[in-house]
Amino acid sequence: MKSQSTRQRFANATPVALPTMGLVLACLGLDTPAVSADGFRADLTLAGRFDERPATGTDTPWVGSVTPQVGFSRHAAYARYDAEAHRRFDSLGGDVSPRPASDVARISFLGSSSENLDWELNGSYYRARDPLDQDPRFTASPGITQTSRGLARLSLWRGEAMYEAQNHDNTAPQLADAWSQEGTATIYPLRTPQGAWLVTGRYQDWTVEQVRTLTAVTGLTGYRRYHSPTFSSEVEMGAVSLRTPADGTQDPQFAWSVGVNGLAGALGLPFDSQLRVGRDVTTNGRAELSRDVGGLKITAGYTRKVEALGGRFSTPAIHDYASVGMENSRLPVVLTFEGSYGHSKPREGGDAIETMRASGGMSRALRPWLTGRAGYSFLRQRDLGGTEFRRGRAEVSLTASLQ
Repeated sequence: MKSQSTRQRFANATPVALPTMGLVLACLGLDTPAVSADGFRADLTLAGRFDERPATGTDTPWVGSVTPQVGFSRHAAYARYDAEAHRRFDSLGGDVSPRPASDVARISFLGSSSENLDWELNGSYYRARDPLDQDPRFTASPGITQTSRGLARLSLWRGEAMYEAQNHDNTAPQLADAWSQEGTATIYPLRTPQGAWLVTGRYQDWTVEQVRTLTAVTGLTGYRRYHSPTFSSEVEMGAVSLRTPADGTQDPQFAWSVGVNGLAGALGLPFDSQLRVGRDVTTNGRAELSRDVGGLKITAGYTRKVEALGGRFSTPAIHDYASVGMENSRLPVVLTFEGSYGHSKPREGGDAIETMRASGGMSRALRPWLTGRAGYSFLRQRDLGGTEFRRGRAEVSLTASLQ
């Protein structure tokens, strides 16, 4: 019975999946240096994968896919530009023509033309029917989801400003759509090379199903101290005013914020770091740790904040999100790993949802224009009220690049 089941599984494989898997695994042993350069590029990825999931209807666990991708990158002394977009087409269950499965677009602009001027602009867009391809910061949802995020930041000698927005839409009728935005402006009434006094104003709102469910206006004042060119700390205190449709505008509450940049380096650790803890709508925080040297990249991060997640959340939720990533290109093959954990709980009470994701793989340049990769991805989502969803995926691919 076991051998018959195995033959049946391989007989149901798509024409793309099995030849691609064999070719990639055979070629990963070749030794050809990779070539990367700034400028425009175009990629075409041919992949085969096996999805570990319960069989439903005519679904087959074997899937072949084709993914065209375009991108641009420019890394100069004082600026860095990266942009990419791709669409994946899946061939399912013997279909003659593949169907669009996911769209992903990312853009990132970073610049620092002087010690008194730096700026950042980044954004991302996900459209997917596959939970493993959805935005990892959100809980996985059935049907087609669309998620977009954007951030703009400008820092000058006399102040800084930041605007961030995110949107989440679902096709499933039982799930909610959501939108949120945040704008922050800080001025320095008095600034010296050793420190600066701060006055900060912040506006936030969260909208679910076209209803503005929560609004917050925060005012803070404090002091930032520059201990060294790479190490600084700051403390701010003030008040926050909340408004909800049910309660109207509430009395101001005490708000505070503490931040430290470069603490890991000041302690002698070989990492770049940022840390901020505060309270306005709720107790919130952000921590980042990174290292990029000699072909080894390590990142770790954690955020806790109120977000309009939508999906199964009809009100803003307190969202904890932790992630870690690693890439090692100093070996004959490039090894990568990414993992994340999210815990979301409605701000006004209700069941929480936790989401765990992990992916890892190895890739190798088979030719200057051809790369082979093998990897595995995993998703587990659990409603703390009792239900659970999980999915795993093994995939191999060949990517041809034109630069």
